[in-house]
Amino acid sequence: MEIAVVLSFLGASCAVVVTLALAASERRSVPYGLFLAGMSLLALECLCTGLAADAVMPEQKRSWQEWSLVALAALPGPWIGFSMSYARGGRGGLLAHWRWLLALALLIPVGLVVCFREHLVLQVVQPRPASDSVFRLGPLALSVNELWSTDCEG
Repeated sequence: MEIAVVLSFLGASCAVVVTLALAASERRSVPYGLFLAGMSLLALECLCTGLAADAVMPEQKRSWQEWSLVALAALPGPWIGFSMSYARGGRGGLLAHWRWLLALALLIPVGLVVCFREHLVLQVVQPRPASDSVFRLGPLALSVNELWSTDCEG
């Protein structure tokens, strides 16, 4: 098994463990619910990335990579909501005030990715039989991927 597959599945497993541990706790509040949603989406994204790397057929690779991009597009909404609610000590006033903007932060990226799903991954290229696949992404997928890669680096 390739290291990329192992790391993706390990990341998904860690996210699931954190999510389950928090879900089992007695705390029930908006910040914790948003954190659970964010960690669940992160686990889903890692799982789909690992399945894309582990798939044999190019169509399977493409399908799993598309699902990974859908999960990536859904991540900003819960994390922005969690940041806003947790920083304010769980008071709901700030979230209530910005609820429409938060809804747009979730719905617009997911809506675009779902509506234009056939244009996300344009081609799966495998240069050599034993090498990793390369995905040729469409403009929307490039923008989703670029948003998160620059955000994670800096």
